[in-house]
Amino acid sequence: MIELIIVVSIMAVLLAVFVPQYIRYIEKSKIGKDMEVAGVVQQAINVAMSDPSIPDRPSVYGPAPLDSIDSSTMPDFAGAVKEYIGAANLRSFNDENLNSKTYRGQDIIVEINASTELVRITVHSNTPAVNDIVIE
Repeated sequence: MIELIIVVSIMAVLLAVFVPQYIRYIEKSKIGKDMEVAGVVQQAINVAMSDPSIPDRPSVYGPAPLDSIDSSTMPDFAGAVKEYIGAANLRSFNDENLNSKTYRGQDIIVEINASTELVRITVHSNTPAVNDIVIE
């Protein structure tokens, strides 16, 4: 019986040590996925900006949330960006795919300047000690 108590106490100590590390590891992987989503958005906008067949490409846009690129003001550009992003990367044309606690609920901010060929994607962090995602 004493041996069983010792084994259970050793298991409890091991769980107390390894569970927080596992949780941090999971959060880091979700942050990596959020960075990947921001990169996909930036690439999609770059491709849409360089496509000469899209007549309503903005010369200057933002900084504004990604979901404000809508079908009423820029229908061809918005459709192309949605197509290039793809449903596998974003469930809809907004920030729903940000899964980490660090970035969940934040807008994907888009800034476009065609004259300088700048496409900047920013996602602000919920955590003060963590850097924002900025992809140019």
